[in-house]
Amino acid sequence: MKSKRGQLEILGLAIIMVILLFAFIAYLRLTSDPPAPAQNFFFTELPSQTLSVLLETTTDCKNLKVGTLIADVASHMDSTGALDTNLIQCSNTQRSGTSYYWLFNPTYGLIDNIFHRTFDDAFIKYEFSIAFKDGIDIWDTSSVEDCSNERRVDAETFLIQSDNGPVEVTLKVC
Repeated sequence: MKSKRGQLEILGLAIIMVILLFAFIAYLRLTSDPPAPAQNFFFTELPSQTLSVLLETTTDCKNLKVGTLIADVASHMDSTGALDTNLIQCSNTQRSGTSYYWLFNPTYGLIDNIFHRTFDDAFIKYEFSIAFKDGIDIWDTSSVEDCSNERRVDAETFLIQSDNGPVEVTLKVC
């Protein structure tokens, strides 16, 4: 009789241990932070919203929008990437130059400046490129060598019409 009673006690202890184990697992699952839907939404929408705002941003180059200046550069670029001299001329009290200089100058360029003050300062990895739809590059900048090596990549491409054909403006956030 004692052996059956001992076996029941051991079985009871085993059941209590299993219940405690399940309670502990439930506690850990309820207290750990799941991936926040807001954070997922943020990174999913970031490329689209950034490009939308960037292309509609009014510059101090004759109050033209960034999208218009990109179209101007694309309209005056040949298939080798060379620019003609008919680009929009911009000037203000601090600087002057063509639309290409206004957008892409390494020191004063609007686009680099925007990405450095937003994505770089927030430690967000990105690739940004402007290219003709047939693949000829106009300009690009990035904070990483290649986004495809990253675990997650969210991307968006907007098309801008130029006199030389459609231009793809692409932002990848990784």
